[in-house]
Amino acid sequence: MHLQFITFKNGTGDERAARCVTLRVSTTSSAVAYARAVHAPTASLLAARLMVLEAHRDDARNAPVMRSSRTRDQSRRIEKRVARVAEAFGAEAAFPEALVGFAEAMYHLRRGPMFGRGFGHDDEKTTARLAFLGASHEVACRSLVPAVYAWNGEGSGDSGISSGISEKEEEALFATLPASDLALAPRAAIVVDHGAFGAFGWVGRDVGLAPGEANGDATTTTTREAAIEAVTSLATRLARGSRSGSGSGSGPGSGPGAAGGNIPADSNVFPAAPSLVAAEGSSASRRAVCRLAPAHRDAPHEQDARFPPVRGTSLEARRAFAARAPPTEELTFFQWMRGLGVDAPVTPWAPWR
Repeated sequence: MHLQFITFKNGTGDERAARCVTLRVSTTSSAVAYARAVHAPTASLLAARLMVLEAHRDDARNAPVMRSSRTRDQSRRIEKRVARVAEAFGAEAAFPEALVGFAEAMYHLRRGPMFGRGFGHDDEKTTARLAFLGASHEVACRSLVPAVYAWNGEGSGDSGISSGISEKEEEALFATLPASDLALAPRAAIVVDHGAFGAFGWVGRDVGLAPGEANGDATTTTTREAAIEAVTSLATRLARGSRSGSGSGSGPGSGPGAAGGNIPADSNVFPAAPSLVAAEGSSASRRAVCRLAPAHRDAPHEQDARFPPVRGTSLEARRAFAARAPPTEELTFFQWMRGLGVDAPVTPWAPWR
C-alpha cells in the first residue's frame, strides 16, 4: 500500500510551492503483526484529542445537564474506545499485548485532570483540555501519561546540586519509574512530570534514614536537604519547560535513567505550568499522589511486572506498604480492564515512547 502526502507552502509574492511525499507501507493479514506496527503513543494522543474535542462539543450542546452525568458519559466513551480496540483485533477476553500502552493511556486519560472526578470544577477541566490540545507532541504525551523520576542521589554519595554541578550531572541523579503509587516509598524522593499540568515533587518521611533507623543524625539531615533541593530544582525546571537534551528522545519514559535520552527537551513554556514539592503525609502531597495509579491494590505478580523495583519484595513488606498508602477506592489499571470484560496482559513495563 502506498500513502501520498502533499504539502503546500506560500513563498514571497504569489509563489506557492508543493511538496509530494510517497510512503510505501507493508500490509499484513496478521492481527498480531498489525498491532505491533501501531505506534501506541501517537495512537493514544490522536484518540485522546478526539475525545477531548467531543467532550467540548458535548459541553456546549448540553450545558444544562448535570456535571456528574456528563462525566459518566465521557468515561463510558473512553471505555468503549478500549473495548472496540479489543474487539477489532479479535480479542474476546484478552487485550492485544502490543497495545497495552494504548489501554494504559486511556486509563490515565479517564482519571486525569481532563476527565477525572477528583480534579476540580468543570471550568478547570476545560482549561486542562485546552492546554492539552495546544501542547506539543512531547508535552501532550506527558500530560496524558505522567513521567516519574526517582532521586537516587543517596546511594551515589552526592550531596546535592548546590555545589554547582551541571544539569546533566543533576539528571544522572534520577531514574525513570512507572506512574504508580508504588514509587511512594518512605525512603524515596520523586518528581511527577505531568506535562502541561505541572511538575510535582514528593519526599518520603524516611529519606536519609538507614533501614530500621528511627531517628536521624546530621548526615540524615544533610541527605534529606539534598533530596529536597534536587527534587525542587528538577520540578521547577520541568514546569518551566527548560529541558535539556535532544528533542528526538523526548516523551514519556525518556528521562534520566531511561534508555536513549535525558529529561525531555522542549522550548520554554509560557505561562509556566505549576510546580510544587511536598513532604509525605502533608496536605499538599496529594497533588503528586493523585496522579499516580493505585497499584498497591494489584496482585503481587502484577506489581512485579508493571513496577520492576518491587520484584523480590516480601508479602509482609507489601502489606505494610499498602497499610500506609493513602486510602482509595479507585480501580487499578488491571481492575479497570477486567471491569470492561477484557484482561490486560501482564507484560513487563517499559518506558512509553
